[in-house]
Amino acid sequence: MQYIDSHAFVWSNDNLSYPITKDFTDLPAGKIEFSPPELLLRNGRPSSVDKFVLIQAPQYHSDNTYIIEQVTRFPEIFKAVVYVDPSSPKIQEEMTNFSRLGINAFRIITPTNLKPQFYKDYGYDLMFSEAEKNNHIISVLAYPDGFIQLKNISEVYPNLPVVIENIGNIFQEKNNFRANYLDIKKVLEIFKKKYQWNDVKENENIIGLKIDGKSISLEPGNQIELSGAKLSNI
Repeated sequence: MQYIDSHAFVWSNDNLSYPITKDFTDLPAGKIEFSPPELLLRNGRPSSVDKFVLIQAPQYHSDNTYIIEQVTRFPEIFKAVVYVDPSSPKIQEEMTNFSRLGINAFRIITPTNLKPQFYKDYGYDLMFSEAEKNNHIISVLAYPDGFIQLKNISEVYPNLPVVIENIGNIFQEKNNFRANYLDIKKVLEIFKKKYQWNDVKENENIIGLKIDGKSISLEPGNQIELSGAKLSNI
């Protein structure tokens, strides 16, 4: 069986050819300096991962040059989710140009503590309208407080395809550190007990849950990933 990595990043260490946005902070100590596509291919082969959905790296903001080059180099292996600035007056033209390149997925990133009508105030209406008209996919990195607003948008644009990338992070309240496995295990056990999910174990450790074609998996860094069913609304 072959697999698809549906959320992968690539970026270069050539900051002259692919400049980093001034708002992006340096990578924390211990993070890899760059991640070329060859690294994905090399690491994916042993696990039978032979296709990848590339997500626009945040340090490049709306300059999608690098990710497009990689999709062009490996068209049978990579598909791309690009980022366009929702406030751009030419956003519809930009989305059309990406569509001509075979790219039909667009990423939006929202901050925490969204102001009321955030999506309306920041120009997303044009973006959502264009995406719905052309069956483009909107890929959302948001936090829980943004989902009420996103739900309202889905009611205005009921045929807009939306993929939820991220709905928040789990941290320890006392020190704001990323949650450890024991914290995550408690969350998984709640799902198992309250909602009757079936556990997936490695030795005696719960590493995931599944039910009715849906699954929750434990990813590196103690992230929880949900692979859910396709729904008609948020």
